[in-house]
Amino acid sequence: MAHLALCPRAADDPQDARILDVIARELGGPLRMALLVEEAQRAATTDPLTGIMNRRALLAALDIEQTRAFRFGYPMSLLMLDVDHFKSINDVRGHAMGDQVLSALGRLLASQARKTDIVGRWGGEEFVVVLSGAPESGARIAAERIRKSVEQLSLVDENLQPVKVTISIGIACLEINDSAAVLIDRADRAMYQAKANGRNCVVVAPSVLRRTGTELQVPLEILRE
Repeated sequence: MAHLALCPRAADDPQDARILDVIARELGGPLRMALLVEEAQRAATTDPLTGIMNRRALLAALDIEQTRAFRFGYPMSLLMLDVDHFKSINDVRGHAMGDQVLSALGRLLASQARKTDIVGRWGGEEFVVVLSGAPESGARIAAERIRKSVEQLSLVDENLQPVKVTISIGIACLEINDSAAVLIDRADRAMYQAKANGRNCVVVAPSVLRRTGTELQVPLEILRE
């Protein structure tokens, strides 16, 4: 934004003061409008509780990144994260504590993300991290780093009692025929398999290209949890 260089005596001159008042009023309207538009755009793309992308913005960013990955031929992986026993946290410790857990997780994910990564809240206690340029090996390393960091979170409830938080993570690596919906579904199924495996762990979705008929086997009660 341009800055006005004003003579120190301008404010003492009535005519100059009137001119400055007109300029301020003329600039004030567009400036306020620009700030309102910026705030509206931020509200439309940001999850208010966690401060990271909401689902709508996440899907738009994923679509762009997926197109780039296909166009330039670089790998991309998607992590689906879910807070373990989140319903129990809400029921036993209260919804305020549940919100605190989600907010802390959002901050943690944002702090660990690279500039090229996409981080967003998928909904409820589920989060998505898109790792641009990351093959399966890199995605595993990133997922384990996140899992261990969450495990080490120091949170306490209103009674100053510690609250243990863990997450289950599913990984899906982008393949040639994957749409965004398919990629998310594969990561989601892998995440539920991580829960079926005992939670607080990472599972990689099997490659569609290398699949030999083995599917992720998730007990029905886990899917309904």
